[in-house]
Amino acid sequence: MHDPFKVAVTRARPSGLLVDGVTEADRKTMRAWRNALADLLGYRHPDHETYPFHITFAYAIDRLVDEALPCWQAMLDEVAAMLRAEVPVLELRPPAFCSFGDMNHFEELLVFEFRN
Repeated sequence: MHDPFKVAVTRARPSGLLVDGVTEADRKTMRAWRNALADLLGYRHPDHETYPFHITFAYAIDRLVDEALPCWQAMLDEVAAMLRAEVPVLELRPPAFCSFGDMNHFEELLVFEFRN
């Protein structure tokens, strides 16, 4: 079975956080989960091997005006730095299919258990 893994925030963007494994073992586990889910679901993103791991918090529905982007990015850089200082490591459980009515609570319906 693929193990749980630990991640660290590498960057913040308007939709959420970019993360990477804390150790090489964590990065290997993340890739193994990605590959196992891609095989199970029969879909690989066009840049599957390099697509950044992320935690999504929101989806933009309107584009910001270009003049606002530098200020927005500066704020996101501050948020990422604050998160790295306050929570240097996030411990994540294995992926699961969830049910949710809003973005405040996710009920796990099926927790994946892949065997190597």
